[in-house]
Amino acid sequence: MKKNTSLIILLIFLASIAAQDKPIVFGASGGFYHPIGSLGDRFQSTFGGSVFLGKAVSDNWTWTGKLEYFKFSDPNSDNFIVKRQVEVSGETVPFETKLKDLRIELEVVGLAANANYEIFDTELFRTDFKFGFGIYRWFYPRGGYNDTIKVTSPTNPSASVNIPIVVPAVSQVDWSGGINLGLEFQIKIIEAVSFTMGADYKIIFAEIWPALELGLENISSFQMINGNAGIRIQL
Repeated sequence: MKKNTSLIILLIFLASIAAQDKPIVFGASGGFYHPIGSLGDRFQSTFGGSVFLGKAVSDNWTWTGKLEYFKFSDPNSDNFIVKRQVEVSGETVPFETKLKDLRIELEVVGLAANANYEIFDTELFRTDFKFGFGIYRWFYPRGGYNDTIKVTSPTNPSASVNIPIVVPAVSQVDWSGGINLGLEFQIKIIEAVSFTMGADYKIIFAEIWPALELGLENISSFQMINGNAGIRIQL
């Protein structure tokens, strides 16, 4: 239901901008996605890209529809640590171990409606405040893990136990809504073409399940800072 409602609202916005008798804008950009919060504990930064098409609806407002793709595939392995307390010959022994070669990814495809509001404009330079909302399809595969850790008593080196860590693979696929806001700077190259730079805060309202056996807490939302640069054409 949430997916259908978000998609209907998005299509209404895109239809409304298509009906306006104003200049058409389109372009593409590449982006650097830096995860923050619990998502940053799980993944390192990545790159992605987007294409957009829309129209100016007034002298200050421009609405666009944007198709976006990015994929987090570089795990933040330094945070993947299992901590436990085990009994060794009647003694409670704390231990911790880093997980080796745990495979995780987060792939996201989104369709969003975005609004740019002009706050400063000259013949060569323009600054916009921008915000938007969209619907995102995301895929989160996590590989299985199978290892055995030997824990030795610190007071009796001859006493030890083997601790198995066995967790099956899991995969999540879902639709989620999201919002973004930020600033965009446009440098006019020629009359119809501008080079753009910008930065956004983006949040996707999605949840990744915990894997407590692996020391991985749940992720309650996908939060990130997105820096981007590209080309914008207005006709």
